[in-house]
Amino acid sequence: MKFTFTILLSLWLLSGQTQIQTLADGWVVENIHGPSQVGIVDTIPVDLNKDGLMDVVSVSIEDGHLRAYINQGSLEFEQAYISTDVLGAFRVSATDFNNDNEVDFLIPSIETQEIIALIHDSNAEPYGYRRQTIAENILLPTDAQAGDFNNDGLMDVVSLSFEENVVLLHTQNKQGEFISSVLSEAPLRPRKVIVEDFNNDQNLDFLVASEEDNSVRLFNGEGDTTFTEMLISNQLTGIRYIAKCDDVSADYPSFVASVTGASQAMLFVNQENNSFSGKLIDSDLPGANAMHCADVDLDGVLELIAVSAAQGSIYVYELQMEVTKQLIASIRDGYVTVSFASFENGTQPKILTQAFFESRNLFYDPSITNFEKVVWEDFPDGAFFVEVGDVDADGDMDVVYAAFTGDTIYWSEQSDGGVYLTHVLQEGVDGAQSVTLSDIDSDDDLDVISASAWGDMFWFNENNGHGLFEANVITSNSNNASRSVAVDINDDDILEVIGTSVLDDSVRLFSKSENNQFDVEDISTSMDGAYAIAAGDTSGNTDKDLLVSNFFGNNVKLLINRGMGLFNELLIIDQITKPNSTAICDINNDQRLDLVFASSVENSLWLAENLGNNSFDPQLLSASVLGIMDVKCKDIDQNGWADIITVSEADQLVQIFFNSQSTFQSKVLAAGISYRSIDVEQQNHVSRFYAASYANNSVVVIKKADLVFFSGFD
Repeated sequence: MKFTFTILLSLWLLSGQTQIQTLADGWVVENIHGPSQVGIVDTIPVDLNKDGLMDVVSVSIEDGHLRAYINQGSLEFEQAYISTDVLGAFRVSATDFNNDNEVDFLIPSIETQEIIALIHDSNAEPYGYRRQTIAENILLPTDAQAGDFNNDGLMDVVSLSFEENVVLLHTQNKQGEFISSVLSEAPLRPRKVIVEDFNNDQNLDFLVASEEDNSVRLFNGEGDTTFTEMLISNQLTGIRYIAKCDDVSADYPSFVASVTGASQAMLFVNQENNSFSGKLIDSDLPGANAMHCADVDLDGVLELIAVSAAQGSIYVYELQMEVTKQLIASIRDGYVTVSFASFENGTQPKILTQAFFESRNLFYDPSITNFEKVVWEDFPDGAFFVEVGDVDADGDMDVVYAAFTGDTIYWSEQSDGGVYLTHVLQEGVDGAQSVTLSDIDSDDDLDVISASAWGDMFWFNENNGHGLFEANVITSNSNNASRSVAVDINDDDILEVIGTSVLDDSVRLFSKSENNQFDVEDISTSMDGAYAIAAGDTSGNTDKDLLVSNFFGNNVKLLINRGMGLFNELLIIDQITKPNSTAICDINNDQRLDLVFASSVENSLWLAENLGNNSFDPQLLSASVLGIMDVKCKDIDQNGWADIITVSEADQLVQIFFNSQSTFQSKVLAAGISYRSIDVEQQNHVSRFYAASYANNSVVVIKKADLVFFSGFD
C-alpha cells in the first residue's frame, strides 16, 4: 500500500495545492478521452434521476469535481458532471435545500474554506446546478451536514472547522440565505458530524467527533437553534469518524466510531436519556477509518462495514453476542469511505467505496471476498504518449495514444462535427510507453508502432484500412522498449523503424521483410539508458541522423549516419541529469537542423545550434520548466521561425517558446494539468495541441475557441 490514512488526511488538510486548468485567452480544452476523477474522497448512492435505480455520486479533492454516474441497469453506468468548481472538496452529502423535491448537494471545501451548496437548477450553466456559498472563511472544514434544526421547513447546516476548533450553525431564511453562528468551541480538531433525533423528542440533534481531545459530544436540539452540549466520551484515542447505526428494532438510534489512534472499532448503544454505552467491536483495525451500518446479509440485523486504511482493507462485522469479522476487499489502493445500497432490482445490494490512488469508484459483493465491479473507467489508464495523424484516411486528424498503466493503445477518431469516438487499437501492451504513426508498408494507410516497456517488445500494428489493425511482433528482445521513429534511414525510399530500449542501452534498426516480419540490426549497444529519439538530416548529406537521450548516462548523443547502416557517435552534451526528451528542427532559419533536448530532473531546456561540419553549440534556453516531460518544434505563430513547445508535470504548464530570429519569449498556453506528452497539428494556419496526462488519465486537444485566426496563436 502507498499510504496510511494518517498520512493521507494530513496531506489533504495541509497541502492546499489543488488547481483548476487555466488557458490563454481564446483557447479551450476539449476532452478526447477521460479524464478520470482524481482524488475521490467521498462516494454516496443517490437516485439522482428518480428512475428507481440508485446512481453513484462522488466528489474529488484534487480536481474539484462532483460527478454522477447514472445507473443504466445491469451495473452499467454513464458519467455526468454536476460541478467542476468545488476545489478541495472534502465530503459530499445529498439533501433538498429549497423543497423542490430535487436532489441538492452539500460540500465542505478545505481549499476555498467554504461550505458550498449545489442547488438543482435546470437553467444553470453548464451542468444544471447553481453554486451557492453557505459560509466563507471556515478554516479546514472537515464536515458539513444538513438538517431542519428549527422546524421551519427549511434545511439548515451544521459545520466543523478543524483549524479553529469550532462547531458552527448556518440557519437558512426564507430568501435562501444562511446566517452563521458559533455553537461550540469545545471540540479540539473536530472531524465528523452526524445529524439525527437521538432522543426522539422530534427535534434534530447532532454528534461531533473530535480527534485531539479523543471525544464525542452530543448537541441536543431544542427545536429553536439552541442546543445543549453533552460529553459522551473523551477516551476515544484519535477518533476520526462516526456513523449512525439505526437498528429498526431499536427505539433510539445508536452510532459507531472509528477510534483511529487505538486501531479500534466501537459501537455506542443508545441507552435513552441522552446516554450511550460503548462496546468494543475490534481492537485490531489499523488506521480505523470510515464506517457504515447496514443489513449486509439481509437477515434483519445490522452489520458494521469498516475500513482499515493502514491495511487497505474493508471488513464486515456481525454485531451479535459474539462478534465475527469478514474480509470483503483488499485489492485496491486508497479505500476512503463506505456505504451500502441496492443498485440492481432484485439482486444482492453492494458495498460502495473508492480507490483514492486509482481514480475509481468500486462495488463489492459482501458475500465474496474481493468480488469487485468498477463503476466507470472510460479513460486511458496512465495516459503516457500521444501522436496525431489521419488514421482512417477521411481527411480529419485522429489521435493515437498509449495508456501505460492500462496496457492499451487507443485511437480516437475525429468524426463529423469534431466529436471523437474512441477505439481500442491494441490490448496487452505491457507497460505501453509510446506510439509512432507512419505508413510503414507503403499502402497509404498510417500504421502504428507501439512500445511495450514491461514486455520488452516493439509491435507493428498494420492498418488494413478504415482504422482496422492487425498486430505483429517486431521484436521481443528490447529490454524496456521505450521510443521509436519511422524514417528512411538508408535513402532507399523505404521506411524503417528505429527503436530505443533503456535497460539494454540499445538503438536498433527494424527493417520490414515479407509477411510482416522484421529484420533486426543493432545501430548501437553502447548507449546508457537510451530513451528519447529524434531523426533528421543534421549533416546535410540526405541521410537521416539520430538524436538520442541517455537517461542513465546523463548525456545526449547524435548518431551520425555514414550510410550502409554505419553510424558515428557524437557527444552533444554530458552531465545533463537524466535527459528525457529530444527534437530536431531548424531553429535559427539557416537551413541546418538544430537539436533540442530537455531534462525533467534539472528543469532544463537546451538548444544545440548546428554550426556545420557536425559541430554543435549547446546553450541552456531555460532552467525553470519544472518537470519538463516533452518537447516539440513547430512554427506556431507562422513567422517563418520554428518555435519550441514544452509540457511539464511539476509546474503543470503547456508553454510555447516563441522564436523571433533566435530570440525566445515564452508564453503559457495552459496551466493546471500535468501533461506528459504533446503533439501539434497545423491546418490552414490553425494549430491544435494534443496532450496526454498521466496524472488524470486523459487525452485532450487544446484549440482556439472560434478557430478564426491567422497568426497561429494570438
